[in-house]
Amino acid sequence: MALGLFDRYCSAASMIKHPQLYKPSQNSEFFNVKVFSFWVINALYHSIILFWLTYLAFTQDVAFADGKVGDYLFMGNMVYTYVILTVCIKAGIETTCWTWLSHLAIWGSIAMWLVFLALYPEIWPTINLAPEMVGMNKYVFSCAIFWMGLFLIPTTSLLRDLAWKAIRRTYFKTLREEVMEFELMNEDPSKLLRNATRKRLETVTPIEPDSNYDS
Repeated sequence: MALGLFDRYCSAASMIKHPQLYKPSQNSEFFNVKVFSFWVINALYHSIILFWLTYLAFTQDVAFADGKVGDYLFMGNMVYTYVILTVCIKAGIETTCWTWLSHLAIWGSIAMWLVFLALYPEIWPTINLAPEMVGMNKYVFSCAIFWMGLFLIPTTSLLRDLAWKAIRRTYFKTLREEVMEFELMNEDPSKLLRNATRKRLETVTPIEPDSNYDS
């Protein structure tokens, strides 16, 4: 909710002064079947990377120096940690207007999970739920593979997203993104918007006059 309510491309002043900036939203360019399908496919890609890279990490080495390999709960907590990190960083990549609520939502979510993973196994059975979590914090946080994967696995899953965003922002900018860059440089985007409006009008097919009306 913090990201959805407060994220924006342009300032309110620019949106009011230049109503054509509302056009992409009115045309459903940011949310349609094609966009939704792309996000679903991207989520499947992320899930494959997050699970299988974690799984493959344990096929090359044991989890602990004494030869223990852990179990499905141990691996599940690792994968879930990587999922939270990936989702939050992906949200940060897509965020265009950073506010204190954005920082709180993204970095706070990561911190809250790590604090929960560290504390909850220590307070059972005070809260008599999920007894299988007992001691899980010691297993996870003492595993060198976990800390290596904490950096490598979410980074690997998001490399394609970062590359695509860099290419699109460099070669296929939308009008809103161009206006955003003007605002970041404290420049007035009015000239840019006037040129964009003029080009759009020039591409509109003129209406043929009605012959009956002319006669």
